[in-house]
Amino acid sequence: MGIYSFEQILAQNLSRNAARIKFPARFLVALFQVQTVNLAKIARVFAGSAKIASHYKRLQRFLRFFSLSRVEIARLVLRLLKIEPSYTIAIDRTEWQSGKQWSMF
Repeated sequence: MGIYSFEQILAQNLSRNAARIKFPARFLVALFQVQTVNLAKIARVFAGSAKIASHYKRLQRFLRFFSLSRVEIARLVLRLLKIEPSYTIAIDRTEWQSGKQWSMF
């Protein structure tokens, strides 16, 4: 999947302006390329004439201030997985504490 098709998918599923769509798309594509969450490595694969340090700081700001609602994430995942309605949702409400399982039933 190329950067532009990924931008289109994000634009269709997130309520953001174009500038707020391009950077997350670039970030995710770079993340897939380097296969690590190390920001220094991600900053190295960003395209453009800016210095690596500038990309690094931009990545830090992005991660500090960017947020998605659970609804937006769910829509995006369904779109990427090409899952069509109707949906079946399975929710595991099990809570684990110190290796013990307990339930609120």
